[in-house]
Formats: sequence, C-alpha cells, structure tokens
Amino acid sequence: MVATLVIWVAAFVLIGVFLLSAGTVGLAVRHQRSDRCRDEVTRSVRRELFDRFGRADPEWEAWVASLDAVERRALRSLLDRYLRTISGQERGSFLVLARAMGLRRRAIDSLQDGSVSERLRALAWLALLDRRVPARLLRTHCTDHRRLREAAASVVLAHREAYTDGDALGTELLIHDGQEVLTVYGLETLARLNERGSTPLLERGADAAESWRADFLVQVLTVLSECQLTDPDEALEWVLPLLRHDDATVRATAVSVFEQAGWRRGLRDRLPIEAVTDDPAPAVRRSAFDLLAAWGDRRSRERLLEAAQQEPDERTRLSAYRAFLALADNDTVDEAAVDDPLWAWARRDDQDQDVGTVLSWSETTVPSPPSLELDPTDTVTGETDE
Repeated sequence: MVATLVIWVAAFVLIGVFLLSAGTVGLAVRHQRSDRCRDEVTRSVRRELFDRFGRADPEWEAWVASLDAVERRALRSLLDRYLRTISGQERGSFLVLARAMGLRRRAIDSLQDGSVSERLRALAWLALLDRRVPARLLRTHCTDHRRLREAAASVVLAHREAYTDGDALGTELLIHDGQEVLTVYGLETLARLNERGSTPLLERGADAAESWRADFLVQVLTVLSECQLTDPDEALEWVLPLLRHDDATVRATAVSVFEQAGWRRGLRDRLPIEAVTDDPAPAVRRSAFDLLAAWGDRRSRERLLEAAQQEPDERTRLSAYRAFLALADNDTVDEAAVDDPLWAWARRDDQDQDVGTVLSWSETTVPSPPSLELDPTDTVTGETDE
C-alpha cells in the first residue's frame, strides 16, 4: 500500500515537472515570436517614417490614422528616442508628427486623471514636447508625490523660458512643504533652477525655513553653498539664525553658505566667527575653518591660525593647519612658528607635496638629453665608413 502511494506521488510529481517545463518552453517560444514580430513592425514603421521624412509634404495625419495599435506603439517608442537625441530642423518635423499623434493632449489627460506611474509617463512626454505645461496643472496634479514634484520641476526646467518665472515655479514644486527630502535627481534640478542671477530658493527659505525638517534644510543649504549668490545681503538674513540651530549638521552647512560671501562686508561683519570656531561640534568648527580659508584675506588667515591653535580635536586642528599652509606664503609660515607636533606634520606634508610637484614636473616635461660624449677608444679620422 505504501509503495503504491509512493509510486503515485512520484508520477504526479513527474507529470507536474513535465507540464511546468512544457509551459515554460511554450511561453519562451511565444515571447520570442512576439519580440520578432515587434521588431519587424518597428523596422517597417521606421522605414516608412524616414521615407516620409524626406518628402515635402509627409502627410503625417493621414499616415497616423492608417496605423494599428501595435504600429502606433512602435512609432511612439521611436519618437521618444529621436526627440531626446535630435535637435534643429529635424526635431521640428518630429514635433509636427507628435502633434499629429495627439501626444500632448493624451499626456495632459493622463496628468489630470492618471495614477502616479501614468502621470510620471505623461510628464516625461511633456518634457520632450516643446510647449510649456500650464502652472495651474502642475500645482494641482503634481504635488501629492515626491517623484511627481521632481518630474514636474524638470518639465519646468526644460521650458523655463516659456514661464513668467520658471525658476521660482520649479523651486516651489521641489520645496513643497519642506517635509520630504529630495533625491539626487531632485537636488540637481533644484541647483540648476537656482544657478542664474536671482535665487528663488532664498525667497522660499525666508518664508518657510523655520518649518522645514532638519535633513531637508541641510539639502537646501548645500545647494545654496554651491550657488553663485548675487542677491542682496538681506536675502541671506534667514540663514544667520541657523548658525544656532539645534542640529550640528544644519549649523555646519549654514556656515558653508557664506564661503562665497567674502566680498560682502556687511555679512562678514555680522557673521559670528568666534561663535562658530568655538562651536561644540567638530563638524561645525571644520566648516568654519573652511570658510576662513575660502575668504583667504590676511585677517581671515590670522583668525584661522589663532582658532586652529586652540582647537581641541586633533583631526580638525590638522585640517585647519593644512588650510592655513595652502594660503600662506613662506615668510608668513616662518613667522607663525607654532609649537605643535601637528603643525610640524602639516608643514612636512606641505613641503613633500611641493617637492613632489616639482619632481613630477621635471620628470615629465624635461627629459634627460642623450649623451654626446665620445667613447675614449673612438678616434676622429674625418673619414666615413664605406
């Protein structure tokens, strides 16, 4: 009885394995045929596309109307690729074809009624098409998810000249309520929206920075530290209180915002240098030393050396010494005469680096000439060998 049961179980298992294998093979064959069919359709559509592309009147609308669903998908895929890579007059022709296919209208409809993934695909298309999306639609339908906000800001960035103030709109979408950190993609978009002239990020910070979560605030300050700020000094007023923020990372990043403000006498006079160089967090003190090194004038060098000598953290003190040596000339370094093993270490590293630079230059740019001395056994006869 047991043996019979085992035989039946084994038979069922073998049958199951056989059916599963047959199904897998059949599915693979079906997918292969589908891929081959799709490739053939794509090649056919591509041939027709470029054949019409060379005509005076390509009759895009009539051609699009004659395509079935599979051919339309193939054409959309081709358009997506070409609109990303082609510019100039050829791109204009592809945009006419996109209008004939109704891609913009379709994307707008998906933006209003679609799921998150459908709206993301719609925004991807709208970024490719050379027409701005009304700001009202972006504010209404693209603010309920971080990925949507970042994609909407990239659409604004792609058509920034078509908006009254595209940089401010894109920044508004990315900032939102300041309660969700941005991805690297969002940070890059935010930086590009604030790299020209006025900095709308400063305006948003002045209005709402107090309500932002700390890690998001760090991201905003990091972007600001990389911007060439030409706004009036008053626009940076809201950053100064952040030097007393409870979070040390916020304080350190806030200090870095002022690295490029060395020419702003009003801000320099108001910046509490002694407070940040005495901050209890080493990261904040390191940021303060970087700030003084970035300013680089005589008074900043003196402050840097004074603060470095009083620095209790050895790693931070060594970093400060190296920053000072990178700025100071030989006479200033000799006058400093700091009695600290870390100072001697930093000086030795600085000297080794200078020597290494000289040796590298001489070895790579001044090769030794070949020897022109005669061998003592050679004789000069004035005759040539035959």
